[in-house]
Amino acid sequence: MALQMLRMALVRETIETPQQDTLRLLDGAPANWFDPGKRIAVRNAPTFFGKISFETESSSSGVRAHVTRAPGFRARQVILRLPRPVDSVTIDGKPWSNFSGEEITLPEGESLEIAASFK
Repeated sequence: MALQMLRMALVRETIETPQQDTLRLLDGAPANWFDPGKRIAVRNAPTFFGKISFETESSSSGVRAHVTRAPGFRARQVILRLPRPVDSVTIDGKPWSNFSGEEITLPEGESLEIAASFK
């Protein structure tokens, strides 16, 4: 049971209809996992949509993350949840506007570098 709860804190699938096939990253992670200097790393996590890896590093002003999807990964949407409302996001060095509150909806792509600043 403890391992299942840990998995759900790190990766959680939402599969209601084909239009709602979503993978949520860090959806249940407690805020203290994001204290300045802390890192979270997940390697080749098996999901309903395929394998995914990600790593985050937190600071007092935001979070930097790297997300890698395995070839054939097929979730319609991947959402990265952070512990505080986000003020600005860049993905692969370019401004990204698809975020709201604590959630960043990630674009397609096999490998993404994300930088999020907190409000």
